[in-house]
Amino acid sequence: AAQAAEGQPGCCQLLRLSVDRRCRGLGFGRRLTRRVLEFARESGCRECVLYTSTVQQPAIRLYLAQGFRVTRDAEPMPRLALLSWVTNIYVCELRLGLLDAGNSYEGARVIGRGGHQ
Repeated sequence: AAQAAEGQPGCCQLLRLSVDRRCRGLGFGRRLTRRVLEFARESGCRECVLYTSTVQQPAIRLYLAQGFRVTRDAEPMPRLALLSWVTNIYVCELRLGLLDAGNSYEGARVIGRGGHQ
C-alpha cells in the first residue's frame, strides 16, 4: 500500500509490502512494488519513501534493485532506542524519485553503514 507521507508534500510512503513465505523468490515482491510505484506516479507523487528494519535484508535488496537509495541507515527504532541497541535491529529509510528519467532519487545524501549502499 502507499499513502501520503506525513509532512512531505508530493511524497508517498510505501507500507506493508509482504509476500507469503511460500511465494517468495518468484518475483511477486518486485511486481507488487512496481505496481504501487506506478500508481503513486500516476497519482502525482514525485517521490516515494519507505522504512524497514535492518533485519529485512531480502526486502532491502529488492528495493535497491528497484532504484531506491538508502538515505538514513541504522537509526534506532522510534521510541525503542534501548531495544534497538539490545537486539541490534535498526530502521533504515530508503527513497526513490518517481518523475526523473533514471527513476532514482537524486537529492539524498546516501549513507551506508552495514553494506546497505
